[in-house]
Amino acid sequence: LNDLKVDTTITGFHFAGDFNGTFVYTPNGRSDIKANKGFSYFSFTILRNTTMKAATDQLETLANNSIQDGFYLSELVKTDTTINGNKAVLILFVRTKGNSKTMVFNAVIMKRKTAIIFACSDIDKGKHYEKFKNTFYTMEL
Repeated sequence: LNDLKVDTTITGFHFAGDFNGTFVYTPNGRSDIKANKGFSYFSFTILRNTTMKAATDQLETLANNSIQDGFYLSELVKTDTTINGNKAVLILFVRTKGNSKTMVFNAVIMKRKTAIIFACSDIDKGKHYEKFKNTFYTMEL
């Protein structure tokens, strides 16, 4: 974690909590979690001694959990890429349920045997989506 640099100023989001090694950031930090209402967020989790397949499986589990929770997924895009010499996988989609529409940007990037899973959810009509992507692409491993 000490070697990972995530620029939270891009979104302006604040640290909301560490949930079993998943570091979550929201517009208002901890108060968003306490309010127990919907909010946009980004998070990252560091997995040590893992493989790209195992990390990618976790991203796919996030998408499958949405389906199991009754959401409809559309505009699904999965991309394999390289960022600064590190392998990465992006899984992007729109999640809908009733009148609720969320833009999701999930990604994993590998450095040797360490994966960083980056998960984002934008419930504000795409207001944060590009900022989430920029935050991911500017992470320093």
